[in-house]
Amino acid sequence: MLEQAIVEEIVENRETGDIVLLKKIRPDACHHCNAKILCGVKSNFTFKAINHTSSFLEKGDLVEYQLPNISVIKLSFLVYSVPLLLFLITILLMNLFFPDKEVFSLFIALFVLFVTFFLIGWYDRKKINIGEYRLPKIQQKK
Repeated sequence: MLEQAIVEEIVENRETGDIVLLKKIRPDACHHCNAKILCGVKSNFTFKAINHTSSFLEKGDLVEYQLPNISVIKLSFLVYSVPLLLFLITILLMNLFFPDKEVFSLFIALFVLFVTFFLIGWYDRKKINIGEYRLPKIQQKK
């Protein structure tokens, strides 16, 4: 399914395709209920995309883009299961070596959990900058 967005600016010119900053405007996003502060639905947001069309894009052009095909199951496993497994393994090992210090084991395991989350986030940001295959691709200019 193709989505529509407006070109904000051209970020980088490359041989394989320009990287542009798109602004997605969602007029259907709600802003009329009292829970609008907590729900997190944004009426507009910006993101990077790759121009795979042969047409030259300028600021204000309306384009159609397609999101990359990424496995949600693999991402969910990486983000949730790996830190949880490391948390449980740390608790088990700490209780094995220090059986009388449960609170210390818990704090070390929580520390390992948070460090794992930050390392996964760092790895993800690094991989996005290197691999353009994860960016949305502009299909056509409207």
